[in-house]
Amino acid sequence: EITDIDYGEKTTLKGRVILPETGETASGFNGLVYPTIYDASDTVTADKGLFQEPVYRFATRTRKIFSGRDIIRDGLFEFSFITPLDASAHTNYGLVSLYACDESNNEGNGFFENMTIHQGESQTKTDTIGPEIRKIFVNWPDFKSGDEVGPTPYFCAEVHDESGFNVTGNNVGHDISLTIRCLSNTILGVKQYALNDYLATSIGDPTTGNVKFSVPELSNGEYELTFKVWDSFNNSATSSIRITVSDKHIQSPVLVQAFPTPVAQGEAVTIRVLHNLPESPTTVRLQVYAQTGTKVYDSSMSTTSSEIQLLDQEDETSFVGASAIKWTANVVPGVYLYRVYLSSGTSDTASESKKILVVSK
Repeated sequence: EITDIDYGEKTTLKGRVILPETGETASGFNGLVYPTIYDASDTVTADKGLFQEPVYRFATRTRKIFSGRDIIRDGLFEFSFITPLDASAHTNYGLVSLYACDESNNEGNGFFENMTIHQGESQTKTDTIGPEIRKIFVNWPDFKSGDEVGPTPYFCAEVHDESGFNVTGNNVGHDISLTIRCLSNTILGVKQYALNDYLATSIGDPTTGNVKFSVPELSNGEYELTFKVWDSFNNSATSSIRITVSDKHIQSPVLVQAFPTPVAQGEAVTIRVLHNLPESPTTVRLQVYAQTGTKVYDSSMSTTSSEIQLLDQEDETSFVGASAIKWTANVVPGVYLYRVYLSSGTSDTASESKKILVVSK
């Protein structure tokens, strides 16, 4: 059915996961739904180049009104959002795109376009207070302004606003943004990044979220990072921190894990390193020694570390990087010492040693 949504007003959409064979509600589907509300479509012109007439024009949707996450229980779900004042007013329809997954890795998707955006006749809600920037940090939640980081820092911000956030990108200056200014070398120009697509709201709560962004490589020096975020009523808030970039920055392994342990003779074991370089290029080197001191394995692997979330004792989420390397235990049973070396770019190398037990298969 046609759904009208109004600027500045809260909209709640309800839905269900259906079985394709029967059209009935999938009552056993329990998981998450990822809704994305797109603004009206735009006409994009693709230039084929000099003397390559005619040009090609097509309609697409690039501007988002809302992107969130919510829970599916027994195949049913609902989610709410506030339409930003910057959303377009068009006669053509907006788009609701839905993706769902459950605990058994079943997936589903759907969409509908019967949605119009307009100025409501009875809009009563007003908001003149900007978002709350609860925390900003780089690489690690314990980061303090001015701390040293590597050339590819990972920026994180935690935000809250009862009216939700403006991610449309429709009006100049209303983007969620990160501005980077070099304080130690004024010749370097100011860099600014639009981060609308990097906002992830909390599950079931569109009023809170986080913005995480892997900053492109920076030269050595001192920088100021200024973060700006807008709510649905075009109120803004800013917060700044400073970082000292050094290509000799020493990484700090948070935790080194081996799984499975003990490992059966001839089986593979994964060595995982948790560290303060999420989303950064890293090199992991693994050396394994017998108790006699004989080196039985030595290998390196370069990769871009993934980001994972850890839950601390105060039930707050921290973001850390994770890199891994595998070893097949083609050795005689016994106790072995393994040492992991972690480096990024030209930075100094950090290391940690642990023991692992190899048992008979």
